[in-house]
Amino acid sequence: FNSLLDMTRLALMGHSCGGATAAAAVAAHAEFKCGIALDPWWPLLPKDSAALKGWRTNSPLLVLGSQDWNTPGKMWCDGPRQESVFRACLPTAAAAAATSRPSARMPVVAGAAVGTSSSSNGGGAVHIVPSGSSHGSFTDLPFLLPHWATTTLRKLSGAKTSPAPPVDPTVVQDVITWSSHNFLTDHLPLPADSASSLRQFEAWRQQQHSSRKPEDPSSPAAAAAPSGPIEISGNRSDSLVDHLA
Repeated sequence: FNSLLDMTRLALMGHSCGGATAAAAVAAHAEFKCGIALDPWWPLLPKDSAALKGWRTNSPLLVLGSQDWNTPGKMWCDGPRQESVFRACLPTAAAAAATSRPSARMPVVAGAAVGTSSSSNGGGAVHIVPSGSSHGSFTDLPFLLPHWATTTLRKLSGAKTSPAPPVDPTVVQDVITWSSHNFLTDHLPLPADSASSLRQFEAWRQQQHSSRKPEDPSSPAAAAAPSGPIEISGNRSDSLVDHLA
């Protein structure tokens, strides 16, 4: 892969324990230009981790949390540690005013700090929680097993279960995919004329289009489908905001 990988444009992404690991690596190693933590399990972080004590890089972080783990009042992911991570990744001037308590309609944590220039370390953070999501929403499990089966497995294993009705996993996956795609595009943009960039985007768009069945425009599924690019920094389309916790 020596001639195929651009080692100057690296990002790190992980789920659960891997999400905390991704944040720890991005906070300490400048070769990673940005990171994405999918419903991270913050207790995994060592107490002296740069992700808790202070970013040693200028790399931004996207945290995609689940509604049953990562919303105010239900911080099973370890809310105090998440608060520390968000403060640690901000430039010093912005850290004092930062908060990790998102509102119901605008769950962005110090989003304005992302991409800001500062002499101090930290690239800022964005916090997004898809409505109706669970820890398993970031895996293939919702597509492999029916809701009743996953609920039964969670009960048998002693895991927390949600009384809320099941949510279409495709809608949740769309929010996760679009958010990650736009965050990476914003912070690791390929040249506009890059053959690789154009080819990969076109293949992905065609796959998304072919995987969707025609919907009645008045149906809930049609209304839920993202209708265009979703911007992480700046205004969000209604299709994304409607599916945020």
